[in-house]
Amino acid sequence: MGLYDLWESSPIRLESPENQSEEIIDVIFPGNPLLCCGKADYEFATRRRVTWRGHLHRLAKIVPNPMLTVSGHTQDMGRLSEHTKEATAARVYLVIEFDFSEFAGDGKTPSQWAPLVREWTAAGITVGDAGAALHLHLALRLPLVLVVHSGGKSLHGWYYVYETADNQLRPFMAYAVSLGADPHTWLRSQFVRMPDGRRENGNPQITYYFDPRKAVKE
Repeated sequence: MGLYDLWESSPIRLESPENQSEEIIDVIFPGNPLLCCGKADYEFATRRRVTWRGHLHRLAKIVPNPMLTVSGHTQDMGRLSEHTKEATAARVYLVIEFDFSEFAGDGKTPSQWAPLVREWTAAGITVGDAGAALHLHLALRLPLVLVVHSGGKSLHGWYYVYETADNQLRPFMAYAVSLGADPHTWLRSQFVRMPDGRRENGNPQITYYFDPRKAVKE
């Protein structure tokens, strides 16, 4: 199972050349909740969903859970910010990110995944194929709503977890991390990739899988 199989198995195939960020966000965040979105980790705002309308396709980041208030206090310095854990509501989605790379951030030092990535490459398996296979595997354990490509190498899977307690989700997260997932997305306020948004370098963040039936209901 690879990236093409993930796309083939999607209940809704977003094949239109038109960007569909607005339609996706309307489904996964019904009503008019406060959403924290931004062009980058350092350029963001929290506004009502209606205020964001028409702008989402140009943005790279979104918090996968609604916000309680426009601003809250940061954990490190206690300053007011529109992107804080304090201001983030309970989990609606838990995002799992698989980002396998042959080299570390410097582009030279082999990463911990280097031997595996090289084996995949030799077998004709891309990093995207591997991530897609892992999300299809995890979807047997929790409802998979979205899989979004980062516009780089990683795949972000959005899993429906509304009203599921953290102590019930921790084993799932630990299992995903044991398979190579980034542990940082456990944080409720962690930025993830905007579905059908645009990466900072202009690359599209393609939505490969979308199941609106499993999204939160209003």
